[in-house]
Amino acid sequence: MIVGAFWGKAGPVDGIAAEPLYLDVSVPPGVTKRLPVDTYRRAFAYVFAGAARFAEASAPRGVLLEKEVQGREVNIRDLSGDRTLVNFGTGDEVVVTAGPDGVRFLLVAGAPLQEPVAWHGPIVMNTQDELRQAMRDLRNGTFIRPAH
Repeated sequence: MIVGAFWGKAGPVDGIAAEPLYLDVSVPPGVTKRLPVDTYRRAFAYVFAGAARFAEASAPRGVLLEKEVQGREVNIRDLSGDRTLVNFGTGDEVVVTAGPDGVRFLLVAGAPLQEPVAWHGPIVMNTQDELRQAMRDLRNGTFIRPAH
């Protein structure tokens, strides 16, 4: 656990406005787990190894990638591999059944901030303009600058 409280334990990070919960969850092959998570707040799972079936969840969405096709940059949702995201409806638990190879995923929940979201791959900003600037900074090597 990185942040939040779960099963009587608290992560090392606190004081964040959305009161987020970040869990790194592994489930062995064929096992069903019930995780007590307040999905009324907003919750999603990002699967990065294996596969699973999540109860009361959206269809998996692939990661948004920028690809070059015939000299043009296009955005596509990549459903190959394990990098998929599922959103949960409202409830008080997440129920997951691991596939034949098991599953490992990040479970993230938090209070909604009611702010606009612009998302592309690993970068999340508030506007498309901020996102485009962040992508330019990433390409130029200036996205993350060390503090002086």
